[in-house]
Formats: sequence, structure tokens, C-alpha cells
Amino acid sequence: MKSLLSKLGVILIGLIIFGYGYPMVNIANAQCAWVLWKKWDYQFGKDPERVNWTLIAAFPQYEQCMKNQIDSFERMRIFWTDVIEKSPNKNEKVEAHSGEGGPSQIIIKAKGGISIFEFYCLPETIDPRK
Repeated sequence: MKSLLSKLGVILIGLIIFGYGYPMVNIANAQCAWVLWKKWDYQFGKDPERVNWTLIAAFPQYEQCMKNQIDSFERMRIFWTDVIEKSPNKNEKVEAHSGEGGPSQIIIKAKGGISIFEFYCLPETIDPRK
């Protein structure tokens, strides 16, 4: 009887590890969210450089996050281009640089300072503020 119980125990443990373990891994991966972050790096005059991270939104799929990253980049580029074009100071300008895999940064040179905006899609487990 003891031998039968120990065999059943081994079978049960095997089912738990191999039979149920794989679906649990898939469920965990399916629940992983992607977070869209905006990084604002700025320096005005002789003030020290500062970095500010803002969480924009979370998405269940990486592709959704990337689409929103591109949309956010483009909206910000249009906004700042419009602001600078209306500025009486002709030394102010906006530069938008796209990198591989999507937009990378918007650089604004205005009022004696520089601002750099970047957007990142990161897994929910990564907090860039730390």
C-alpha cells in the first residue's frame, strides 16, 4: 500500500509540475503589461540638469504600446513645432529624431534652455524612475 501511495504522489507531483506548470507560465506571460513612459530631460540656463519620468498608459500587448508611443511622439512634435513657429524668438527650434524601431526623441531649444522628450515602451516590471 505504501508503494502505491508513493507512486501516486510522484505522479501527482509530476502532473502539477509538468501538466499544470506550462499553462501557468503562459497565463503569466499573457498578463504581462507594457507601460508607455515619457522621459523629460531638461536644463535651463545654469540650473542643474533634471530628469522627469511620467507614466502615460499601460497596454496588454507590446504592439499597442508601440503604436501609442509613435502617436504620442507625433502629437508632441506637432504641438511643440506649432508653439515654436508662433514664438517671436527665431533662435528657438524643435528637432525630432526617429531611431530604429520607432521615434526616439524631440529636442526643444528655447528660452535659454534645452528640453529632450523621449518615449519608451517598457515591461510593467521595469520602473525607470528607480
